[in-house]
Amino acid sequence: MDLEWYLFEHSYLLDIQIMPINNKLILRLDAKMTYDHPRAGERNDSGKGFVEIEMAFEGVHYLKMLNSPNLINNPNEDIGSIESLCVEDFHCHLSHVKVEKPSTNTSLKWLTFVSEMISLELVFERVVIGEK
Repeated sequence: MDLEWYLFEHSYLLDIQIMPINNKLILRLDAKMTYDHPRAGERNDSGKGFVEIEMAFEGVHYLKMLNSPNLINNPNEDIGSIESLCVEDFHCHLSHVKVEKPSTNTSLKWLTFVSEMISLELVFERVVIGEK
């Protein structure tokens, strides 16, 4: 799976799971497919080019998350539309984030995620994307 296959700004957050013992965070999204997606030509159940995906962030070193108070009273099936999702290389010079380099040669990545109800910053080792 490739991050370039999805238009996250037109997608919806369905669920979030945080597993501190496993150093893992999972985002479940109803993601809008781009024309580059291998299944873009197929008509799915919704007929609008959406696919449910799970993004599993493994080897989490840092997590900062803010939740809206409206999250508890949200009447919708989703947790809000996604405003931005950006993954890039982690630069250790970020002054507000202190993490130790992994003992392996794994390069760290930086995620910034903003939706209607949840915002988070995450430093992680790898991401695995799976479609339902």
